[in-house]
Amino acid sequence: MKGCFNKANEWYKIESQLFVSAMQQPGGGRSLPSARLLRHFNIFYVPEFDSPTLNRIFTLVLDWGLTAYCDEWRQNIQLITTETIQLFNRV
Repeated sequence: MKGCFNKANEWYKIESQLFVSAMQQPGGGRSLPSARLLRHFNIFYVPEFDSPTLNRIFTLVLDWGLTAYCDEWRQNIQLITTETIQLFNRV
């Protein structure tokens, strides 16, 4: 097929497209997409990170991101990391 029609009934050719998506586990109003849709994707499962791994990731990102800021900000990296992980775990 390699294309689609728009509302004005004009044909648009689609070439070399890559679709990337992400989803969480079902629950809380979320449900799995149909097998008809999923057959078009390669599915990869990434398990949840444990707290030490999340702590290391957030700490390294903040350490890199706050290099240009004053020492007050840099001294609070561990506090920001801990609070962010706690907030992330509540959602």
